[in-house]
Amino acid sequence: MHDVVVDPEDREIDFRKILNALFTNARLVIAAAGLGVALAVLLIVVSNPAYKATAKVLIDTRQQNILSSEELVKSAIFDTSAIDTQVELLTSGSVARRALAELSEKSTPGETKRETFTDKEIRAFLAKLSVARKGLTYVLDVTFSARNAADAANAANVIVKAYIDEAAAADTSAAQKANAWLQGRIKNLEPQVIRLEKQMQDYRAVNGLVSVGEQTVEERNLVEYIGQLGLARAALAEAQAKRDLDQSKSAVSLQSQDAYLIAKTKVALLERGLDTLRGEVVERREKELQLQEMEREATAAKELYALLLKRQREIEAQESRSAAYARVVQEALPPAWPSWPPKALLLLAGAFIGFVAGVLLVVARLVASARGVTLHSLRPAFDGGIRDARPTGRDA
Repeated sequence: MHDVVVDPEDREIDFRKILNALFTNARLVIAAAGLGVALAVLLIVVSNPAYKATAKVLIDTRQQNILSSEELVKSAIFDTSAIDTQVELLTSGSVARRALAELSEKSTPGETKRETFTDKEIRAFLAKLSVARKGLTYVLDVTFSARNAADAANAANVIVKAYIDEAAAADTSAAQKANAWLQGRIKNLEPQVIRLEKQMQDYRAVNGLVSVGEQTVEERNLVEYIGQLGLARAALAEAQAKRDLDQSKSAVSLQSQDAYLIAKTKVALLERGLDTLRGEVVERREKELQLQEMEREATAAKELYALLLKRQREIEAQESRSAAYARVVQEALPPAWPSWPPKALLLLAGAFIGFVAGVLLVVARLVASARGVTLHSLRPAFDGGIRDARPTGRDA
């Protein structure tokens, strides 16, 4: 077998030769692209279709406040944690169990509603569910994937309903627990308020703590005593001066001496009475301070009692209303086209891969031809390799 002799000029490959080879073998390139399209069509036919349906839910981030009656205002600040919490609730096992129970009841009407599901069933169900936030809004896209378009839409809507029911049930449970706590607290606080009020009234009555205007009786008496003592001291000074005048004249008058003694006795009596009143005022002040402490304790108990009663009425009103923190803004509809397999993408990919494979095949043939490589030239190498691989008689 003679080796193929190739002209040195034919060994050189440039872009023009490649283009000529492609035009010459255009049918081969087109056939390769058609083969790629055929393989893509085969993949589409044998693949199980998957349909995705999406329902939209609007989340209200306001939370119920049990111990405060102030109305909460929705903040305009981007609240990531609140949205993340709702996403976790949507993809939780409790919501999945509610949705599976509802779907099982619809799929088998007339039979007993199934309430328990295995962890494997819940994980498989949640694997088909995806929840995503719509931009920076409070809208969540709840998407479910199924082999049937109607089943996908039905499952997405059931999941949203289960989520709202679960949130409402949790809210109702929290309100009931808060109401029960408030009722117990009110029941314990009511006799305490009555006891403190009665204790305060009894203390006031026993100690005679009655005020006259802004002054107490003792304080008013003390002021009057001070005035009387001032007048008595002035009278004593006048009587003493008159007596001293009479003594200077060596003509002490019995009348002036008696007036002096009377004035002096009156001053002494008033001073002792003033000391007694001062002690009573001090004691009264101490009792008033004790009474004020009792009044503060009773007032605090009454205010807390009134606040708890008010909050209990508010919670009872909330229980009578539907307290849903989310609402459906768009129900899921059966999709017209499956999300998998992506037919257009697969067809384009098949055509492109087939075209590239055809081009590479043409270029490979051109390079082999330029280098004088043919199937006949490669056969001796294959035959030699096979003979070398066979064991000889001696090796055997």
